[in-house]
Amino acid sequence: MCQTPVRLEKFQDFAYNININMKEGVCMSEREQAKQIIDQLPEYKMGNLLLFLKGMQFDDDIEDDLYCQKLYEDYLNDPDPEKDEGITIEELAAREGIEL
Repeated sequence: MCQTPVRLEKFQDFAYNININMKEGVCMSEREQAKQIIDQLPEYKMGNLLLFLKGMQFDDDIEDDLYCQKLYEDYLNDPDPEKDEGITIEELAAREGIEL
């Protein structure tokens, strides 16, 4: 799709103003780019941005919980008759060749 000259010029100004591509001759990380954009946002947008970021963090927490739940269910459904047997830390260290 063709960009109109005005839109392209605005994008170029935006990229130049916040130095998306380069910072002192070194490519910026995504984290650095995000921080730079956040620093230029007006204060009234910070609340919405914070809600968005907390939502992303919440999604990660949910994914972690679901993963742990799946591991637990896999353990419960494991037919191995020895799955409940344990060993002492000393036995594990000896088996792995570690001196305690």
